[in-house]
Amino acid sequence: MTSSPRQSPGMEHLEMEEPMLKQYDELELKREYDQYPWYQKVFVIFRPQWRANAKQFLTLQECSGSLGDLGTFLPLVTALSVTHQIAFGPTLFFAGVFTLGLSTYFEVPIPVQPMKSISAIAIAEKYTQEQIAASGILIAGILFFLSATNLITFVAKFVPFSLVRGIQLGVGLSLLMSGVKSSYSHVTTLSLNKTTHAIIVKRGTDLQWWGADSIVVSIILIVMCLAFMHNRKVPTAIIVFLYGIIVASVTYAQNMDTLNLPSMKFGPDFSDMPSWPSASDFKTAFLKMVLPQLPLTLLNSVIALEQLASDLFPQKYVPASCRRVCFSIGAGDLIFCMLGMLPMCHGAGGLASQYTFGARSNVAMMILGSFKLIVALVFGSTMMLLLRDGIFPACVIGVLVIFAGVHLSIVGVDIDTQKNKGDIVVLMMTAATSLALDTGTGFLVGAFTYLVLKYAVHDPNAYFSLQSKEIPH
Repeated sequence: MTSSPRQSPGMEHLEMEEPMLKQYDELELKREYDQYPWYQKVFVIFRPQWRANAKQFLTLQECSGSLGDLGTFLPLVTALSVTHQIAFGPTLFFAGVFTLGLSTYFEVPIPVQPMKSISAIAIAEKYTQEQIAASGILIAGILFFLSATNLITFVAKFVPFSLVRGIQLGVGLSLLMSGVKSSYSHVTTLSLNKTTHAIIVKRGTDLQWWGADSIVVSIILIVMCLAFMHNRKVPTAIIVFLYGIIVASVTYAQNMDTLNLPSMKFGPDFSDMPSWPSASDFKTAFLKMVLPQLPLTLLNSVIALEQLASDLFPQKYVPASCRRVCFSIGAGDLIFCMLGMLPMCHGAGGLASQYTFGARSNVAMMILGSFKLIVALVFGSTMMLLLRDGIFPACVIGVLVIFAGVHLSIVGVDIDTQKNKGDIVVLMMTAATSLALDTGTGFLVGAFTYLVLKYAVHDPNAYFSLQSKEIPH
C-alpha cells in the first residue's frame, strides 16, 4: 500500500525542485530502514551511500543554511557572556562539539540553540554560572528519562495536530515580531560606567534611518533575502552575517578608547569554567528555570520539531522522532553543561530558519559545528566582544530572525480550514495565548479548547490527527 505525504498549503512558497514535493512510499522507506544493523540506525554516517549523498551538499547554499539560526544563538549567548553568567569560550566550543555529534546522529539539519526560557530568566534575574549549569543538568536528566522509558512517544501520541501547529505559529509570530523590532532600528548611544566599567547601551526614541545599522540597511537586506529566497547559488545568510562582522569590527575599533575596550586577542579561552553546583543551586534552578522551560522544550523542541522535520523531509523515514530528539538534548546537556555550555535544545524555529537559508542535510551541522570550534579555538572570547549588544548591528540579527519567523509561521498555518474547522479554532487559541503569555499556557488553553470543541461538536472529521496515515510518521 502506497501513501503520499500530505502537502502543506504553504509549501508552494518553497522551491518546486525540493524533495518534499515528490511522492514517497512510507512502507518502502520503513523496510529499507529496518534492514540497517543497529549501528547504522543509530549513526547515520555509517549508512550505505551516505558519503556519496553527502558530497552533493558541499555547497555554499548548505553553508549559508548552517548559519540561518545564528539570529537565535548569538543574542542569548552574548547577553549572558558579557555579564559573566556563562563563559563564552567553553559555551561556543562545546556547542560546536555538540553540533558535530548531532551530525552523526541525524541525517537532516537539527539546530542547536540556547534554551530560551532558561536564558531569558537567567538574564533577568542575574543567576550565577553554577545555577545555570544546574538547570541544564536537571532538565537533561528529565529528558533523558523520558527518552529512555519512551514516555515521550506515548505522550506525543495524544497531542492533537492543531496544538502542534498552534505552538509553531505562536513561536513563528513571536520570532517575526522580535525580528521586526530589532530591524526597526532606533538611535543607539554607547557609554562607559566609570564605576563598574560596564558598557551602557541606550536606545532612544528617534529612528535610525541611515547608517551601517539602520532601517534602510534592514530593508536592503530583507529585499536581498526575498530576491534570492529560491536561488540556491546565493548564500544569503553568509552575506548578511559577514556584513554584521565587518560593521561590528569597525564599530569596535572606533570605540576602543572612549569605552576602554580591551584589545582583541587570538587563541582559545577556557577560563571561568563553572564549579559543581551546590544543593541550593539545584533547588533554585529547578524552581525558577527548569519548570518554566520544560513545557517549551517538550512542545517546540521535541514534538513540534518532529512534525516539522516530517513535513520538510518526507523522503526520510522518521527524520527526527520524539524519542531520538529527546535523547539527543538530554545526553548533550548532561555532558556539556557540566563543562560550561549554556543549556541547549533543538527547536522548530531553528530548523525552519536553517531550511529557509538553504540547509538540506546533516552536512550543514558539520559545517556549523566546525565553524563554532574554529572560532572558539582561534578567537576565544574575542568574538564575544564583537557580538555584544550595541557593537554587532541589530538590523542583521533582526533580518535573520524575521525569516526564521516567516517560515515557521507558514508551516504553522498548515491546516485545511474547510475540512478541519475545529482545528483552526484550536490553532488560533493556542498561537494567540503562546504569543501573549507563554508556550506552556498556550498549550493548556489550546488543549482545553480542543476538548470542549471535540465533545461539543461530536464531529471526528473536524480534526486532523498526528497519527493520520496521510503523513509519514
